[in-house]
Amino acid sequence: PQHLDQIGHPDLNSLIDEIAHLGLINAYLRGTTCPDLEAFRGLRADMDQRSLRTLGLFGCPILSGDLSPLADLDWLQHLSITRSREVCDISPLARLSSLVSLNLEHTSVADIRPLFELDDLRELRLEGAPVEPDQVEEIRRRIPELQIDS
Repeated sequence: PQHLDQIGHPDLNSLIDEIAHLGLINAYLRGTTCPDLEAFRGLRADMDQRSLRTLGLFGCPILSGDLSPLADLDWLQHLSITRSREVCDISPLARLSSLVSLNLEHTSVADIRPLFELDDLRELRLEGAPVEPDQVEEIRRRIPELQIDS
């Protein structure tokens, strides 16, 4: 398996091209400021669905806060979006039916209801996100196998 672990890369578009071209399985971006995630929108057409399984955006401020470009990556199994306070709406992630783990630490996500139907989800990390306790209890009820760190 091929992996990409980039720290502070200034050009998200070239990184996305590299992910698609190399057929990477795991891509971790650290400290890359992302004005938006539009470069991911075309990734589906370029990727073999056996490829990218893990996408980590660690400490990558997503200035638009818009996660909709990730919605078509429905084969993605592991997603981390951390330390991006601009991110608050995760409704596009409801389409990621293969998602097994999701890390939303230190984001502004308060509403996790879009995740309630992701039956394969087994790990959810919410430390530093303002999620209401009643929503945490509700997702635990709906997905009993889910482990939650909050």
